[in-house]
Amino acid sequence: PRGVAATTGAYTAASALAAALSAAIVIPMTRELGGDWRAALAVGAGFAALAALVWLAAFGRAARPLQDTDRASVHRGPIGASRTTVTRSPLAWAVMTYMGLQAATYYTLLAWIPTIERAVGIGPEESGWHLAAFIGIGIVSGILASIAAQVLPDQRWLSALSSAVLVLAVCGALTAPHWAIVWIVIAGISCGAVFPVAVAFIGLRSASSVTTASLSAFVQFGGYLIAALGPGLAGLIAAATGGWVWSLVMIAVIACAQAVLGFVVGANRLVDPN
Repeated sequence: PRGVAATTGAYTAASALAAALSAAIVIPMTRELGGDWRAALAVGAGFAALAALVWLAAFGRAARPLQDTDRASVHRGPIGASRTTVTRSPLAWAVMTYMGLQAATYYTLLAWIPTIERAVGIGPEESGWHLAAFIGIGIVSGILASIAAQVLPDQRWLSALSSAVLVLAVCGALTAPHWAIVWIVIAGISCGAVFPVAVAFIGLRSASSVTTASLSAFVQFGGYLIAALGPGLAGLIAAATGGWVWSLVMIAVIACAQAVLGFVVGANRLVDPN
């Protein structure tokens, strides 16, 4: 299980680096392409297509036919029991909700940071760089959080405090919006740290590979359903109130709940009763 945190950190760092570069160059690229933002996005889609080809090639080399022992492990009874345990486990529901809340705050900020900054007079290119900073600083905090998750006896304070830092960033944005880059960096530190920890909980809270697979499906399916509500709800609140204050308050409230839940799921316990 300890290797899960390190692997998750490497995965999230690579994903964040690609996203940060894309956010930083999309506005300058749009300008260079004569103002055609569709062409700029198409360039980014081309890189995604190349990554998909690399993934397919790697998957093809790694794939192998199931051996008799593999088939036996896939079909034996404990798998069904493990799935039942996962869906009935309060800890599994807590891990899933924590995943959903942290993803909701991250994707809400990812979707609306440029628009929020435009509302306070920050230009589009500067907003793009701020978005890149938000994503990019998460690479560093994500790697550090992954290392901490690996060496700490439990992750209670790590998951709780890294979530609470986002509340500080939102309060700063509400009271001193002219210091936007400071609050962006602080928010990036928080969101970058909590995501790899949330993903690592899938392995760290599982007693076996069978449980890990079941818990992963449960946590990611339910968690991303919760996360999908965040950006849309923030936009609806902004449209209804004529500004972004209450949307930011919503993010702060979610971050508070996330911090409390992070302390719960960070305790060194397992979903499996055995």
